Amino acid sequence: MNKWDSKRIAFIAILIAMSISFVIIGTRFVAITSFPSFKLSLAGLPIKIIGFIFGPIIGFITGFTTDIISFIFMPAFYFPLYSVALGVSGMLPGLSAIFFNYFYKKLSKTNAIKRNNMKLTLIFHEIKISLLNNNQKKLQNLEKKYHQLMIKNDKIKEWKNEKYQLNFGLISSITLLLIVMFVLTVIIHFIPQSHIDAAFNKNSFLSIFTNKLVFIAIIALGIITSIGAILIARFKMKQNNFLQFVCIVTFVVFTEYLNIPIIAYADEKGLKLDFEASMIASLATSMIKIWFNLVIISFSIKIVLPLINKKTFNGY
Repeated sequence: MNKWDSKRIAFIAILIAMSISFVIIGTRFVAITSFPSFKLSLAGLPIKIIGFIFGPIIGFITGFTTDIISFIFMPAFYFPLYSVALGVSGMLPGLSAIFFNYFYKKLSKTNAIKRNNMKLTLIFHEIKISLLNNNQKKLQNLEKKYHQLMIKNDKIKEWKNEKYQLNFGLISSITLLLIVMFVLTVIIHFIPQSHIDAAFNKNSFLSIFTNKLVFIAIIALGIITSIGAILIARFKMKQNNFLQFVCIVTFVVFTEYLNIPIIAYADEKGLKLDFEASMIASLATSMIKIWFNLVIISFSIKIVLPLINKKTFNGY
């Protein structure tokens, strides 16, 4: 099937329409979604799916243009950086998919066997040279390596699943999430206490966040629970579902936290709000938005992706 047939274009159009609909319905019936960070999180759901399936360029373009179109339907305040933030919401899932798929391909059983076969060929040539030179010590070492590679190939062929891919998905996703948690901890540590107090003291319920250790712990909880979900999925999900899931978790977390400073800067320049206060408020609600995005996107992609890749037209 041609990559850019009418079917795929139609799916992109449907997802863009869904994104705009979410903004319109959310703004009318749920007051909190009128705030840029919540509005972009809601509108970004279909955009992230587009980026994940169709790539970072299409993801960014659709995200950027969707924000402009939604402004036409719901005129309020417009600032270009909000469009950039929604574009980033479509771009990062595409980049995440490229990153993971590149290494999944490299670490497949087939490629692992090919790499070992190339090593076997080189060792075989070295063995012939050692025989001609009568270098017995080197010959023994080479024969040992050749035998070990042969055994390794036989074991790989017996694998019931792609162990290299599964281990890479597990280790790389957890490592990336831990890096995000470390960076966030450092950022929060260096935010002046006065800015945190100013952001939360007006609300008695949120005053708990004025304690930096509690603030860091709550932010870390969102990432730790995401890591927990990955570990559970490793043993509960089928191989392909798990490989897809770790990619989704990674881009959901990265998108959320990369967009926070962009939106905060847009709030400062466009709405004349305090940058630190806007960023702190977004950090405080990040765990909720991460899990909301993760659940919705995981189930949506599981439904949408097979329909897009289906060879017949029975799906619609």
